[in-house]
This record gives sequence, C-alpha cells and structure tokens, in this order.
Amino acid sequence: MKRYISIFFILGLLLTEPCKAEFGGVYFGQSFGNAHNKANFSSETNSVAVFGLPHTMTISSQPKNDNESFWGEIYGGYGCTYFSHLYVGLRVGANLSYFDVKNRNSSSLSQALTQDISISSTITNHPEVKLWLPEATFDQKIGWVFCQKTLVFGLVGFAVNRPSLKGSVVASDSGSGDTPFDGEVNFSLRKKGQYIHFRCGVGLEYQFLCNWGLQFLYTHTNYGKLSYKGVDTYTDNSSVSLTASTSIKTKINKEVYSVGFVHYF
Repeated sequence: MKRYISIFFILGLLLTEPCKAEFGGVYFGQSFGNAHNKANFSSETNSVAVFGLPHTMTISSQPKNDNESFWGEIYGGYGCTYFSHLYVGLRVGANLSYFDVKNRNSSSLSQALTQDISISSTITNHPEVKLWLPEATFDQKIGWVFCQKTLVFGLVGFAVNRPSLKGSVVASDSGSGDTPFDGEVNFSLRKKGQYIHFRCGVGLEYQFLCNWGLQFLYTHTNYGKLSYKGVDTYTDNSSVSLTASTSIKTKINKEVYSVGFVHYF
C-alpha cells in the first residue's frame, strides 16, 4: 500500500502546474551521467644499438584510444535574469570520474648484426594516460529563458585537474633465432601536465515545480597535450646492452552527457 501511495505522490508532483519559474538567484544541484574519455596517441621507438653494434628498428603508431566511465557532479552558482529572458550567471562544480586510457603497440626485430650474430626480439610500447579522480570546475553560464520555465544555456570556463602520461617500453625475446635478451628490459616513463584546462558545454533546464528543475547537460574538456622523449642504454642479466630512443605524444579530452536536478532559492 505504501508503494502505491508513493507512486501517486510522485505523479502528483510531476503533473502539478508549477508557479512561474524563477531562474535568478542562488541554486544548487547534482547530476549523473556518462563520461567518454579519449586519448590520441602518437608513439615511436628507435632501437639503435645492440652489443654496441649499430642497427635500426622503428616502431611507429597513431592509434585513437577511448573508454567510458560513470560521472557524478555536485554544483552551485548564482545568476540574474535581464529583460525577462537573458540569463547571466556563474557556476562552480565538483565532479568524480575515473579516467584511465591505455595503449599498446609492438614490432618485431629480426636482423643480422654481423655474419655470425643475428638477433630476434620484440619491442612493445605501453603508454597510459590518467587524470585525478576528483575535478573542480568554474564556468560562466549564459542562457535564454523560453516559455517562462525553460532555460537553454551555454557554459564556458575551466577545469582543475592534472593529467599524467606513464608506462613503459618492453624489449623481450621473440622466441626464435639468436636474441640478446634473456627476459624483459623496461624503459620507464612518466610525465605530468598542467592544472588548468579549457572546457565548454550546452544545457537545458526545465522547471517542473516551483524552484525545482530538471537539467540536461553536455560538456567538453580539453586537457591539452603530453609528450615524453628519452634515450637510454639498458643491460640485461647476460650483460647485453640495448640502446633505444622513445618518443610518445598524446592529446587528451573528455566528453560528458549528464542529467540531474537543480533547486533555485
């Protein structure tokens, strides 16, 4: 019985004719949605010497990697309505979203260094991009009020977060022929980016009750570019050396589609 009472109560709230919507003043809200995480990688590894003998092997790749994650936000702000339709305000938010995009590309090396020495190995890149789990946002909110209870708006601002590029380049025995590697040789890399990043978005709010609204929002955040470049010489357990240079670049961004409730005071 209590379940049916609750259902009729909720339907009554949704069907009740709201009073004239007021979008001006202080507001708070929360949203939940889906984050589309993207990292476009461009990587290249050059193996330039084994046993101290020169040779060349290049791994190059330009993949586009992405995944999706749950996204949640709480936000608040203040705005004013001018000429009954123009809305101008400020918005501050804090969101949680797991961003971890990985890539993998490899190439095999099979080459005679001298008449008596041949090698057969595989070198693999493992770059990975991550962001902080929490993120703060600050936006200018500008919109237009339609039909007294519908607000269409745009957001322009910035997000506070710090992307990092990490991973390794692994050289290993490919399982055939002579090889200078008795296991794996790891080339560690780690690079961190800036704190401030541009973001923009568009949204719609519909007030279905006095001072209560339903919000739909799309945002796009550009976290810029990260790059790593290094040249190192490594030695495995059999005292065989490998000299290689690694160059990795990535472009990072995130798109979010969300829905939630907002309350105006």
